[in-house]
Amino acid sequence: MRPMETEGGTSLNAAVLGRWLDSRHAPGSGEEPVLEQLGGGSQNTLYLVRRGDQSMVLRMLGPRADAARIDGLLREIRLVRALSGTDVPHAELIATDETGSVLGMPFYLMRAIDGWSPMDGGWPAPFDTDLPARRGLALQLVEGAAKLGRVDWRGQGLEGFGRPDGFHERQVDRWLHFLAAYQVRELPGLDAASDWLRRNRPAHYTPGIMHGD
Repeated sequence: MRPMETEGGTSLNAAVLGRWLDSRHAPGSGEEPVLEQLGGGSQNTLYLVRRGDQSMVLRMLGPRADAARIDGLLREIRLVRALSGTDVPHAELIATDETGSVLGMPFYLMRAIDGWSPMDGGWPAPFDTDLPARRGLALQLVEGAAKLGRVDWRGQGLEGFGRPDGFHERQVDRWLHFLAAYQVRELPGLDAASDWLRRNRPAHYTPGIMHGD
């Protein structure tokens, strides 16, 4: 995520947030946080939170978020909490406010990960010229998704998080409905592919978590 300049700074109350962080024994105890709004998020507002030499990222909803968006953020919190102690690469969950009583909307803080995004324009060295190194990033992404799929989701407290029963039976019609919302031309072979997928659904499978974004 890249820093984003905002006129007049952030609307968050740093003093209130700092006292709350102290009550949660968050990193940088006693330091008033320095907040910097980040760009790059499409669904939520992101802030880099610095306290001394400690950095965190705060993720929260916008002021006009509806009940569905709030539910989505609470599901995120539940999932990230469940990943604690697993081998799935993720930013460590530090603290959460699931009621919105601190800043007016539910939010959570996770440890800041030092990195970059190719969406910001260009690739840093060595990935700008070393294509095998860039390929390695893709393989790490696949490995992370595989580790996520192996998580014992029931053991991690995610019972009821999704609907594993009938998952494959729902997929073809679900995505055809999704396609119909923006389809602008006929797609040759779509009906044949849909029929093939319906006829060749896996008869047996072990439910797991997958990244759906």
